[in-house]
Amino acid sequence: MAKSEKLAKNNIEKLDFETALSKLEEIVEKLGSGKVNLEEMVDLYEQGISLKDHCSKKLSDAKMKVEILVKKESSISN
Repeated sequence: MAKSEKLAKNNIEKLDFETALSKLEEIVEKLGSGKVNLEEMVDLYEQGISLKDHCSKKLSDAKMKVEILVKKESSISN
């Protein structure tokens, strides 16, 4: 991910889960390569944290929706 591809926080919030996870995987791979300078490493780390938080929120929201659906189904069945 080049510097010009830096993701702004408001752009991260627009990503679906799969895209955000893919971008997070790219960042992890790049950080693990050891081929980035310190400044880029810090930028990538910050983006990675934002992407991780975004993915966690998306998963949490999905879990909540599933729990609501299961409760509705359970109350209909009884």
